[in-house]
Amino acid sequence: MNTPSTATLARIFRERDVARSEPRKKPRAAWRRFAYPAPNACWQLDATEYVLTVGRKCVVFQLQDDHSRLAVATLATSGETSETALAVVKKGIAAHGAPQRLLADNGTALNPSRRGAIGQRVTYMTSLGVSMITGKPYKPTNQGKHERFHQTLFRYLDKQPMANSLAELQAQVDRFDLIYNTQRPHQGLPGHITPQQAWDATEIAEAPRPDVTKSPQDRDAEPSDPLPQSPASSEPPTGHGTSYALG
Repeated sequence: MNTPSTATLARIFRERDVARSEPRKKPRAAWRRFAYPAPNACWQLDATEYVLTVGRKCVVFQLQDDHSRLAVATLATSGETSETALAVVKKGIAAHGAPQRLLADNGTALNPSRRGAIGQRVTYMTSLGVSMITGKPYKPTNQGKHERFHQTLFRYLDKQPMANSLAELQAQVDRFDLIYNTQRPHQGLPGHITPQQAWDATEIAEAPRPDVTKSPQDRDAEPSDPLPQSPASSEPPTGHGTSYALG
C-alpha cells in the first residue's frame, strides 16, 4: 500500500475540518502585477556595475518605461554620478519626451536628498514638472522590474565579446535595447507582446507642465530629486512563459 503524500493528507484533513487552511498564506492567484496606465506616466531609473577588459569597472544606467517596459535610454559611463544620471535622463527625454514621474532608488547619485542635498537630476526634472519618486530604503522589490531588466541585459552581454572601452560597451547596450524593444516577446506584458508594441498600443500620458518660475537656462542646466509614489493600475494577469535568449 502506497503512503499518501503530505499534500494529500492535508487536503483530506481540511475537507473533514480536522485541519484548517493557513490564513496568512496567500495563494499564488492572489498576486497581481502593477503598472502605470500609459507610456510616460512613470519611468524607472537605475544603475548597475559592469566590467570591461582587464577588470576595469564601469556603470550602466538603464531607463525604463513602467507601463510598456520599453528601454527608454541606456548609458555606459565610467561611474555612477549625478552628472551621468542626468545625462541618461536627458537622452531619454530627447527620444521620447518627458515622463510624468521618475522612480529611482536611494543610491547617492540617484537620491542625494537623503544626505540633505538636492541633486542636478532632481532640480532639472522638477523644473520640467516631473514628479520625483524614490523607493523605500532596503526594499529592492520596489524596483523589481528594473532588477529583472538588469539581469536580461547581463545575459545578453555574457554572450557578446567583452568590451574594451565604454564606446564598445555603449554599442552593445544600444543593440540590446533595439532587440529588447522590438524583437523579444516580454513575459510581463499581456499576450507576450514586445515593449514597442505595448508603447504603441496606448496613448502616451500627457506631458508634465514645466515650472514657469525656472528660466530655460535653469531647466537646461542643472537638476534635482525625491517624493513618494502614486498609485498604479493593475496589469492584466499573464501566465508563465518560456525564457527568450538574446543574441
